[in-house]
Amino acid sequence: MKPHKSMPLILSYLLLIIAALIIIGPLIIMMLISLKSHTDFLKTPLALPHPIFMKNYLLAWINGEMLSNAGNSVLLTGGSIVAIISTGALGAFAVARIRIGRLAKLIFAFFIAGLILPGQVGLIPLFMQMQKMGLYNTQIGLILIYTSQSLPITVFIFTKFYNSIPFELDESAKMDGAGSWTIFYRIIFPLVLPATVTNIIFNMIGVWNDFFTPLIFTSDASHRTLPLGLVAFKGQFSTDWPQLFAASTMIAIPVLVLYIILQRFMIDGLTAGAVKG
Repeated sequence: MKPHKSMPLILSYLLLIIAALIIIGPLIIMMLISLKSHTDFLKTPLALPHPIFMKNYLLAWINGEMLSNAGNSVLLTGGSIVAIISTGALGAFAVARIRIGRLAKLIFAFFIAGLILPGQVGLIPLFMQMQKMGLYNTQIGLILIYTSQSLPITVFIFTKFYNSIPFELDESAKMDGAGSWTIFYRIIFPLVLPATVTNIIFNMIGVWNDFFTPLIFTSDASHRTLPLGLVAFKGQFSTDWPQLFAASTMIAIPVLVLYIILQRFMIDGLTAGAVKG
């Protein structure tokens, strides 16, 4: 390889390595500190753990009440994913596959506007509306908020995939007597599995790791999620960082495992929809 051609490649790999270290570095430090005792951390915060103090994970699980918090997070994440995928897939199908002329473009533009506007813009009106509807401090209220916040990107991804599917499939099904619902769940939706998996991963990460929304829209400890439970490790005068990082590691593991299992589908979902449309 000629020197003038290899230099851009070397620089590209160098930038990728630096970016990977920036992303992975804090995670490694977090896991190493989680294996130290509090005394060892105060003496040598950046040194390797010696001896390894696995008790932090048990203490974090008990002191952070992670069992009940995990139940809330699982219920909230699962309910939100079901609501987001079902409404997003149907909404995108109406925009992309049902011929309603300019109205489809107008509806799609409405969803795109949701990607542009920050969520904080409607925070105060949303808070007031949740209180008026009696949904403040409820799991249903949180699920509705996550669904509304996640629909723009979900509809966008599904729409791009639906547009890449030939309309001849719909027309053939209609000739056989199939209605719009049958076309959706028997023909079109099974063809967009990568888009479905991509949306599940994106939205699961967003809901599972969210700290801000439960903090604003809940007040009872019975509705506390895992990220919100991390506040328990921060005291008025000191913070138990090893236990805090142990709890953070346990919170990150489910999402990390899910991503490793489904990353092939996610990569397909990010690339295949761009073939057409």
